[in-house]
Amino acid sequence: MIEPHVLVGAIETAIFLVLAIVLALVGKGLLKVGAPPKTMTTLKEDAEWAKHLLKRNGK
Repeated sequence: MIEPHVLVGAIETAIFLVLAIVLALVGKGLLKVGAPPKTMTTLKEDAEWAKHLLKRNGK
């Protein structure tokens, strides 16, 4: 037969494990933000400017 304190320890461990997994998944979901739209727009504009500059200089 399983000792009562061992059973309690196993139940507590299972509860904390489930809680840790849930919190980890929630945290991972919150970190998926993506690139800021303004930064992406600025990078595209800079790339176009650089292409134009290279064409203008004949290279």
